[in-house]
Amino acid sequence: MSSESDGDRLSVAASISATMPLCLWQFGPLGNTLPSRERPLIVKYGGSLLNRNCWPLLMQNLLDAIGSRSLVIIVGGGAVVDGLRTIDQAAPQPIDTM
Repeated sequence: MSSESDGDRLSVAASISATMPLCLWQFGPLGNTLPSRERPLIVKYGGSLLNRNCWPLLMQNLLDAIGSRSLVIIVGGGAVVDGLRTIDQAAPQPIDTM
């Protein structure tokens, strides 16, 4: 664990040359100092792919291509999301409860 505070990191970020884009999410609790190959790869696997009969083969090809890298798969879209939209229309909830 680093002894740097979030304030120190933001000070460093603020001192970066104005010609470089400043992405504050790279600092503080959301910052990730791991080299890119060590970071988990995040993949959203959409509903349109799940509607295809060959989706298991497509998923296997993806997993084979990635190898041993850490992976987070987010499944979205398709019938599940359509069902959630229907529920939300029938019984809307305040945004702060979501």
